[in-house]
Amino acid sequence: MKRLICLSVVLMVSLSFVNAATLSGKLDWGYKNLYLTNAGVTLHDDRVFQGSVFLEAPLGLYAGFWISYSPQDGINSDLGDEVDFIVGIHQEKFKLGFDFSYAYLNGWDINTTEADFHLLFLKVDFPKVLSISSYVSLEYDVPFDKDILPGGFIYRMGFSSGRRLLNRDFNFDFSVAGHNGAFGVDAQNLSSAQVEVNTVFKFSNMEFTPGIIYQKTLNYEGLSKDEFVWSINLSIPFVIID
Repeated sequence: MKRLICLSVVLMVSLSFVNAATLSGKLDWGYKNLYLTNAGVTLHDDRVFQGSVFLEAPLGLYAGFWISYSPQDGINSDLGDEVDFIVGIHQEKFKLGFDFSYAYLNGWDINTTEADFHLLFLKVDFPKVLSISSYVSLEYDVPFDKDILPGGFIYRMGFSSGRRLLNRDFNFDFSVAGHNGAFGVDAQNLSSAQVEVNTVFKFSNMEFTPGIIYQKTLNYEGLSKDEFVWSINLSIPFVIID
């Protein structure tokens, strides 16, 4: 996996030089009151710090890593601790936005591969209709050891829109998720629904984003449960080759 990440970074740098294009990136660091995954699973029900560093190159290529740290009992102590290595590509074709990526999920215990996953992710963004954007995302998790934690196929569908309220621009997102029996739970066509609201404060080239997520489970014996998540996030863009 390390070789794949290194190869991707070398490829992006080479493409930037050959095409005299920009090699840029972004640093994100934030805080959440709990760790809720894209599948709607609560991996850790206490506070976590989460962040990422990504490089972006010509042709829509990107690579980087994402981390989650739980300060409750220190690093590498529970499911709040995780390191993911990610490579992907984003393209716009036929008025649609396509984002395809591969991730290696190094979960707790980080020193072993027992709870690790390979993850394939695809998101499709559809054209706006009446200022409303819609999307669908598909995620396939392949575990190293399915006897410890089975993988599965997870999907999410939703729509988003921006609205100006109280002299500020707010982003609203509503989505529903389901799965084919992921993580050893019986299959659910619809397992949860989420509403997310956030707003962006800009300071120079930095962005500070507070937000909230309310999740409602659609099956109390399923993969998800009712949750309220609040978060703050700081984003800083940077340029390596201009």
